[in-house]
Amino acid sequence: MKHKLWLLIGLIVLLVAAGGLALLRYWQPGAGETPTPGVAASPTPTATPTPTFVAVPASPTPSMAAPEWSDLPTVTPPAPGEPTVPAEALAMRVAPTATPSPIPLSPTPSPTATPTATPVPATGYDDVEMVEVPAGEFVMGSTHQQISQYISQNWDQFSVAGGDYLYDQTPQLTIYLDTFTLDHLEVTIARYQQCVDAGICRAVPALKTLPNNYPVVGVTWYDAVTYCQWVDKRLPTEAEWEKAARGDDGRWYPWGNEWNKNWANPSFYVDDLKPVGSYPEGTSPYGVLDMGGNALEWVVFVK
Repeated sequence: MKHKLWLLIGLIVLLVAAGGLALLRYWQPGAGETPTPGVAASPTPTATPTPTFVAVPASPTPSMAAPEWSDLPTVTPPAPGEPTVPAEALAMRVAPTATPSPIPLSPTPSPTATPTATPVPATGYDDVEMVEVPAGEFVMGSTHQQISQYISQNWDQFSVAGGDYLYDQTPQLTIYLDTFTLDHLEVTIARYQQCVDAGICRAVPALKTLPNNYPVVGVTWYDAVTYCQWVDKRLPTEAEWEKAARGDDGRWYPWGNEWNKNWANPSFYVDDLKPVGSYPEGTSPYGVLDMGGNALEWVVFVK
């Protein structure tokens, strides 16, 4: 029993001694400490090196170039008593305004001037009878309805060329005229020939192709004015011609409102001309003949 007790005590001492050696093996003296003689120093564990980060220089920030303001005006500070905002500053703040180009105006159409003829001395003589048209008002022109009705009733005359030109007679007006006189017959070949023989009027082909008692045709406005001046007369105005032809009541024809083919020559072709005064039934209210046909006649104003 005694021997078992000592054996147990020996084992405990041995374990304690072994533990002490183990502690000494892993102990490292600090700085300034002397290791215990005979005891081997345990190796010092090497610490894991801390990674070193190399500083990479950052990309240089591009420098912003200073703007060039040399082309702008310099603002001068206002002096005492001057406006707060100097003129230079106002010029910088206000955007330049473009000066608008003037819009070209459409040219104003010039009215057609009435042609003028060279004055001719009144050295001629014309013994044709003239009629007097008294002063007063008359109906000039036609209404749109009247013209449309006239064209429809006489479509055989307008089926080819149309009658749109008749609408130039609109609108219908009431006009006042002073007293005037007018030849009661158209100018004949014989009368015009006298002016040519006097060296005043221009010769026209009709003088060689038509009898003396036919109306002279193929003359220009200047020819007609020259003849009138030579016999100390003038061309009638458009209003005078119309009043002499239709009177003062606005009738369609010199004799009334109903067409009668036996009272006028409706054709204006040279081959269809008739001697002047061939239709006495078609005389106008004032006694003027051939106002409803035969030759065309000039007036003062030309459109």
